[in-house]
Amino acid sequence: MLKKTTLGLLTCCLITVCSAAADDGGWITLFDGTKGLEGWKASENEGTFRVEDGKLIVHGKRSHLFYTGPVNGGTFRNFEFRADVMTMPKANSGIYFHTAYQETDWPAKGYECQVNTTHSDRRKTGGLYGVQDVIDDAPSKDGEWFHYYIKVVGKHVTIKVDGRTTVNWIEPEGWSRGGRKIDSGTFAIQGHDPESVIHYRNIQVKPLPDTADDGWVSLFDGTKGLEGWRASENEGTFRVEDGKLIVHGRRSHLFYTGPVNGADFKNFEFRADVLTHPKANSGIYFHTAYQEKGWPNKGYECQVNTTHSDRKKTGGLYDVQDVMDNAPSTDGKWFHYYIKVVGKHITIQIDDRTTVNWIEPEGWDRGGRRIDRGTFAIQGHDPDSIIHYKNIMVKPLPDDASDGWVSLFDGTKGLEGWRASENQGTFRVDDGKLIVHGKRSHLFYTGSVNGGAFKDFEFQAQVLTMPKANSGIYFHTEYQETDWPAKGYECQVNSTHSDRRKTGGLYAVQDVMDNAPSKDGEWFHYYIKVVGKRIVITIDGKTTVDWTEPDDWDRGGRKISAGTFAIQGHDPDSIIHFRNIMVKPLDPIKVVVVTGGHDFEHGPFFKLFQGYDDITYVEAAQKDHSELFEDISGWDYDVIVLYNMTQNISPRRQENFKTLLRDKGVGLVALHHAQGAFPDWDEYRKIIGAKYPLKDQTIDGVAFKTGTYKHDVDLTVRIADRNHPITRGLSDFDIHDETYKGVWFAKDNHVLLTTAHETSDKTIGWMRPNYGKARVCFFQGGHDSKAYANPNFREIVVRSIRWSASRLN
Repeated sequence: MLKKTTLGLLTCCLITVCSAAADDGGWITLFDGTKGLEGWKASENEGTFRVEDGKLIVHGKRSHLFYTGPVNGGTFRNFEFRADVMTMPKANSGIYFHTAYQETDWPAKGYECQVNTTHSDRRKTGGLYGVQDVIDDAPSKDGEWFHYYIKVVGKHVTIKVDGRTTVNWIEPEGWSRGGRKIDSGTFAIQGHDPESVIHYRNIQVKPLPDTADDGWVSLFDGTKGLEGWRASENEGTFRVEDGKLIVHGRRSHLFYTGPVNGADFKNFEFRADVLTHPKANSGIYFHTAYQEKGWPNKGYECQVNTTHSDRKKTGGLYDVQDVMDNAPSTDGKWFHYYIKVVGKHITIQIDDRTTVNWIEPEGWDRGGRRIDRGTFAIQGHDPDSIIHYKNIMVKPLPDDASDGWVSLFDGTKGLEGWRASENQGTFRVDDGKLIVHGKRSHLFYTGSVNGGAFKDFEFQAQVLTMPKANSGIYFHTEYQETDWPAKGYECQVNSTHSDRRKTGGLYAVQDVMDNAPSKDGEWFHYYIKVVGKRIVITIDGKTTVDWTEPDDWDRGGRKISAGTFAIQGHDPDSIIHFRNIMVKPLDPIKVVVVTGGHDFEHGPFFKLFQGYDDITYVEAAQKDHSELFEDISGWDYDVIVLYNMTQNISPRRQENFKTLLRDKGVGLVALHHAQGAFPDWDEYRKIIGAKYPLKDQTIDGVAFKTGTYKHDVDLTVRIADRNHPITRGLSDFDIHDETYKGVWFAKDNHVLLTTAHETSDKTIGWMRPNYGKARVCFFQGGHDSKAYANPNFREIVVRSIRWSASRLN
């Protein structure tokens, strides 16, 4: 309800700091064990499902438990879904999506995501049943909880089990399997048979806009032969069989020449499922070009080799960043190949484990082996090699894309930018690697990146330990001449040293005890992320630490602050290698959300701003209408979000407000009842482009009656500009919200959203011409939790913040 609240005059501003990393990021619970089976409806044999100790127990005759609750009206098209699952021996179950309630039998509509560890059915956990199956080798274990993740965007289906991709599939055009097709619908949990016992917990969904597009495009799906591809010499090496690309024959290369992106890719993400036979060799080229004979002269090759005699194995960037001897793939088993190129940064992952994380150095000179642009090619290596490919897809990225990663050490410049403490001889560079071997010493980063000081960041390195070696990676530290660093946290590196604290732990804070996730003699990927007070460490994609420093934490220098990085040399018996050390400084958009003068649902509203690494916010709840703008000398925000309806703003505060926008370029996003704020300040309506008349009045010579509003309206929002960054890719959508009518609008508004509902003005969302240096936009939606939870509204709000901060163009 549009309701004015009279405010007393106070001299302080209540500011509540909220961390984006500490909330749900749009996830909504469907089952948490506290409300029984509320919101769910079982078909035949209802007794198959019961709730016990917070878990959903599935045990009994065939039945299906359908979600029928209020979230998204019980209908989902694009979404992310997650649950924890535990199977008992010989149990069978499944998770359906895009399905509909039916009284008996197996659901006729929707896809089933299989749950089966040791049941006699060969189709195992993580498969898309009867479509993209996981055969024989389940990624789950009986009696152990595992994490099930499903994502559907458009026709792209992704399934992960414990973070490992098991399905990555785009439904082909013309797909015809009856009800087994991408559509929309609800979820269902399967009770398969009386011998099967399965437990579920923490079932959650994240609805995505119905019009979402994740950008992935199929290059090969097995339904069109080799259309869009061209083989070089020995064309017979490639054939299509049962939806798979079979590579078997004399040397040849299959180049993509189809229409996607004009077969010309600079920045991209690439995925494929691959299966090698014993002693087979192949490769995936990028930034290459068609040539009739020989090995391609242009582009990089990503190696495919599990047991061929070549020591360079699957997941390596051939002859640049090789995976030696120990392949992350297994003959006869499908594995997931992922390549990402952004700028000069190349990432390769096999089954979600990073095998290459490399930035091409400045001055790199390997002829055609360099970052450029071009197409893809699949290699046929020799007549004895047999390799299968399926689900080959690409996600083109803008040519000017940047992922923010910067090299701190690439092995080409010695120890430039680093400074060792005592015993400097402990560190040397050899063959592009940092070798750590010698008496205690610490190597501190003192280079130019970010001024050598980091607060929020992502950090990556590849590390290899020798037997009984000990080391560590410090962050938020500072140079000191001797001893162990007194400031900052240490991330442990230790596979087999006698210290029980092993690789991946936050030393003496959140330790990994005894069982290291790393192996001596094998490169592993070390990742650290710090946002606010939250610290995440992963080793080869497996999270080993996810910890938030408590507010009352007191460990001297062991605390979140800011500082540099350091590599530890622990003792003369320890030998450790580091390479590809890089950092991504995180500079989140700092948002101040202005509230006051109108009641609202506090918790649900602020979820609009939560769950984004690139956005942090504070709430400025105004007690004196506008005290936030009294003194702007220490202003440190990038964007102002107005969700207030406070009435008064003094001339001083008016000038400061204008200065922030006009001179400092602070972005402005105004929402809902903010069009009723500051009614006596005429410039305000010109800034935001609207004014809700709180009483009968004349504006610019035109008489306006008091505006009207209506609660609980179901309206259709129409996209007026489909090319603007805020609305690009979105389609018309429905929302339950409050409407306004009789509003004054500026004639120079650039309209983004409209509606035809009779209780509303036509215009409901717009951007303004820049106010000095500031980008300004306004959206009338956002009355209550039903509107806040609408995924389209949520998307518009976050895009508006990014756009007004000049991060979305």
